[in-house]
Amino acid sequence: MAFPQHGLLRSGVTSLMREALALGCQWTGGLDPSKVDGDMARSLDTMLSLAHESGTGVDIHLHEAANTGIACIDHLLNALEHAPELQGRVTLSHAYCLAQISDVEVKALGERMAALGVSLASGLPLGKNVMPLPLLKQCGVKLMTGTDSVIDHWSPFGTGSMLEKANLWAQLYGRGSEFSLNRALAIATGDILPLDEQGARIWPLAGDAADFILVDASCSAEVVARQPAISASYFRGQQVYRA
Repeated sequence: MAFPQHGLLRSGVTSLMREALALGCQWTGGLDPSKVDGDMARSLDTMLSLAHESGTGVDIHLHEAANTGIACIDHLLNALEHAPELQGRVTLSHAYCLAQISDVEVKALGERMAALGVSLASGLPLGKNVMPLPLLKQCGVKLMTGTDSVIDHWSPFGTGSMLEKANLWAQLYGRGSEFSLNRALAIATGDILPLDEQGARIWPLAGDAADFILVDASCSAEVVARQPAISASYFRGQQVYRA
């Protein structure tokens, strides 16, 4: 990822971004085109141009409020309609502005995002405006989670565990039933779940990637609710951690 942490235009780093992308970075980053860069259209168009030139995907971190943030998303989606090579390769991170508009507006944007392959990465923030993630998921938007809080400057909360994010999803959007707890695990696993909605086992199956963790729990619902300690981690079939 080549990321303009202090603004693409504000820092004058377009040439450095281009150089980093030429060296092999796979993603072009972007940041608050109005709030930080002060020129939404030029900032977004420059970011998309860099991605187009380098054949990379886009990850734009948007922290702006609805008055400028929604306009940013609209501009981005309009641009993607004329840039098929970038469709399916753009991620919005944070996008707090989506929690500040009506469900009708969210649904309209969510359907456009899904149609253009724009995914959303969220830290599942707590606050007076809860992110409308279930509604976006219903619209077909691919959702991912991550953390800004692994001993950094942004937040003193969090452990970096994606199981913690699944637990938070269950508390924010679920009702504490075994079924809703089981479904909440999807935000931590990239939508990979042991059972489908009818209870049939769909993971693991022969041929699946051998990437998994081991915990002491009776089922995935208990894992989400109780967050037991990880006893071992495997990557490509090889043990990479053991408690």
